[in-house]
Amino acid sequence: MRTSVLVSRVQIPHSEHDLLFHTLRGSVDIVPREVGLALGQCDDSGADSSSSLSQDEVDILKGRGYLTEREPAQELDQVRTVLNIAAKNLKRHLELTLRFPSQDESLSKDARDRHFLDEVFALAAKAAGEDGQIVVNLEISSTQVDVALMDALLETALASDYPILPQAAPQSLDALSPWVKSENFSQLSVLIDSSTGPIELESLPEKIIGFFEHQVPVALLCKVDGMTTEQLKAVQSVRERVRQKYSRFLVSLLSDKCLGTDEAGELTLDENSLPFISAENETVLGMLMRFTLMPQVINYKPFFQPGPEQLRADLSTGQLTYSSASDDSVKGNPDQIRAALEARHAPQNSTPAWEMDGQSSACLSCKYALVCGRDWMGTGGFTDAEQCASSFERRMAQTLPLLLFNLRNERRSSQNASA
Repeated sequence: MRTSVLVSRVQIPHSEHDLLFHTLRGSVDIVPREVGLALGQCDDSGADSSSSLSQDEVDILKGRGYLTEREPAQELDQVRTVLNIAAKNLKRHLELTLRFPSQDESLSKDARDRHFLDEVFALAAKAAGEDGQIVVNLEISSTQVDVALMDALLETALASDYPILPQAAPQSLDALSPWVKSENFSQLSVLIDSSTGPIELESLPEKIIGFFEHQVPVALLCKVDGMTTEQLKAVQSVRERVRQKYSRFLVSLLSDKCLGTDEAGELTLDENSLPFISAENETVLGMLMRFTLMPQVINYKPFFQPGPEQLRADLSTGQLTYSSASDDSVKGNPDQIRAALEARHAPQNSTPAWEMDGQSSACLSCKYALVCGRDWMGTGGFTDAEQCASSFERRMAQTLPLLLFNLRNERRSSQNASA
């Protein structure tokens, strides 16, 4: 019996517990620090290596995949098999973002024309390809939304089964209310920052609860940089008031001023604390949330999976911007974007990333190859996979307080509701 080579053990900051994560099985558990330390000492030397663990603990750790009788080579063969399947089934993913006019802007002449909207969706389909997946993002900051445009947008997107994910400012929620139902929006994100006023924060809980009551889950994205103590207390109040009714209300506190590999951040408010993370670690937090909240879903996101392509339409100017997964971008009208799409090279997915020359070939031996979702090694300039993995674990450690901030209170709210 030995510890799986695919086990990640990360110390939870300000805690006497560890997070265990099996990156192939998808198991996620919190254990006392002494259990984590004992697990780290298990090797091939036999039963004595796990003598500090009780038989019940051994059985549970084995059942979750943390202890195994498989050889490291066998485990890595399993990973290679999954990576090969993932490479063969890799699909293009495109995010179509429609930016609505702000309070001081108006719809462009092009955006008022239904033909323009049809062209935008046709370009998105062309960029994604026949088997591509398209998600429609709406950026809304005004107190008014053009009714005809929203109706046309919903009709077009829903006809193709494209998920629609609005991201709205608090002052825009009333404008969205005529279309609030689960058939239209699978989720809503509310974005607040230091410019959000006290009146908007005070009325926010009831508006968010209204979305939940129409089966539209809401997540709060809070940019903490520059926020006053009063604003942060208001954010905490919003969270507490909504969670009294809907415990799955998630709050992400993000900062653009800290690095993803920094120590976990914490804002102190009286006797309470608000954990925040670097904005660049939002993807890491999302990965852990998926494995924790959706354990029955296949959540793999391999190191070679490209980021989404982007097609952005500014409805106040009529200008389009297309960005490829490699960050090459083109701006212009629909004809110029179409020409750029026709001129691009077809993607070459026939060769798995680990068989190509360069640093990414070392990623195959990394325990995070199945879940990191990015070429962190290439972008971070690390010399080997071990160095990159250590950096990724620092990112995980930074996100854990915020992860637990959302999950632990969810359980407590559920218990109170059933009492």
